[in-house]
Amino acid sequence: MSFGEIDFQLFIIAIIANISLVLVVLRFAPKTQSRIFFILFGLFQTIWITINYFAVRSGPDGILNFARLTIASAVPHSILFFLFIKTFLKKEDAVQKKHILGAALVVIIFVIIALSPITFTH
Repeated sequence: MSFGEIDFQLFIIAIIANISLVLVVLRFAPKTQSRIFFILFGLFQTIWITINYFAVRSGPDGILNFARLTIASAVPHSILFFLFIKTFLKKEDAVQKKHILGAALVVIIFVIIALSPITFTH
């Protein structure tokens, strides 16, 4: 068995594990802010893992685009993890809607910067 086959199997296991965990939380967790943030975090984690997997396998022509996509997908991933941790132990909504909108605006700005030629030129 080659490294590429093992690598692909680990990738599939990671995707299945992430999606399964998201589905379990979606089905059984109480309806709180932390549940929403965890589900979004899990979905963005799956996107980030997928982009990283294909970035490693891309040729010289696609590596720049995959590097930009990897950084762009890490931005919401990290913000959602922070929001999940912030709300996890709280009984009530710990994050106000204005803060969520502010975080969303920051994410959009940083994703645009990550996808633009400002970050990586070659």
